[in-house]
Amino acid sequence: MIKIVHIYSAKTQQHVPSMITNTLIYFAKNKEQEHLFYLHEFNKFKEGYQALLHTYPTLRIHNLSTPKELNLLIDQLGKNDKLILHNFFIPVFWINFLLLSNISLKKIVWVCWGSGAHWVKGVKGFFINNFRSYIFKKINAIITLMSPDHNQIIKNFQLKNAILLPYYSRIWDFQNNPMFENILPYSNTGTTIRIKVGNSASGTNLHFDAFKLLQRFKDENIKIITPLSYGADVTRMKIIEVGKSIFEDKFEPFLTHLSQMDYAKFLSMETDILVYNAKTQTGLFNLYFAIYCGKKVYVNGYNYEWLKAMNVKVFNVDELNKISFSEFIIPLSDQDITLNRQNLIKSISVEYISPRWNDLFNRKNS
Repeated sequence: MIKIVHIYSAKTQQHVPSMITNTLIYFAKNKEQEHLFYLHEFNKFKEGYQALLHTYPTLRIHNLSTPKELNLLIDQLGKNDKLILHNFFIPVFWINFLLLSNISLKKIVWVCWGSGAHWVKGVKGFFINNFRSYIFKKINAIITLMSPDHNQIIKNFQLKNAILLPYYSRIWDFQNNPMFENILPYSNTGTTIRIKVGNSASGTNLHFDAFKLLQRFKDENIKIITPLSYGADVTRMKIIEVGKSIFEDKFEPFLTHLSQMDYAKFLSMETDILVYNAKTQTGLFNLYFAIYCGKKVYVNGYNYEWLKAMNVKVFNVDELNKISFSEFIIPLSDQDITLNRQNLIKSISVEYISPRWNDLFNRKNS
């Protein structure tokens, strides 16, 4: 039996519970694999995982505290076992990888959520980039979730072990749910248009640039909804301050943590248009599910390139400088919605993705 050890950061509790659930649903029944879950600082953030533990009472989540614990865990893995680091890039842990043998390093797979694909500038960047390059080439594989990140990380680090492999998205859990299947396009006459800007209080969302682009629509019948439930407190307060100064009572910061099901309801029933200005990979579940529900989506950078590569009809944020409000709020046609759904299914459905993850789990450590 192959042992697959998954490592996450417990503080990313908006993503990790559903990712563990996906693994339990789609892979844990495979009698040739044993999946184990270790979360950095799990004891500190345990409260955010109670719903998951209640759903799966026999599930055991292990706390991971120190680099020494991680190295010991790797040493205990068998010849073809794997350690999957899901966006886990804490420097003190990675520096400790220098103590590992080449055989141990070949058991490690790192899943890049975007930021690690980019070249760091400056004197500090020289050391970071060389360190990353050395480790990246030693480990079993680097997984990227979208083609722009894939191309970038190969170019920056001259890698031969990079694999383009999206996550198995849980939007298909909602596919046959009538609550989401028959969402009607919003009306663009006489009703308030609800515009969702960004997905967190992260500076990478580039909220302020998005606000400037939307500012010329501030006298229209709109509501600007900005999810800020996670991210830096300083950034969150500044986003609220700037948003209110521009849009006044039409600006609505969204500060509540929601389960993925409740967030899906929010996306499908309380949002009309999405504006995601981030130039790097972010909010893929938000984007996939909103597109599935027929929403009109404006994106930028890598998200735009990736969705266009999947033949999904989305719009570039830069267009907001050039179009009228009436053009901005035109809903997608029924035909566009159908084609968007079909193209998403081709690219990220469980039926398409899960066999490829199984291939990764069974990949030889050589």
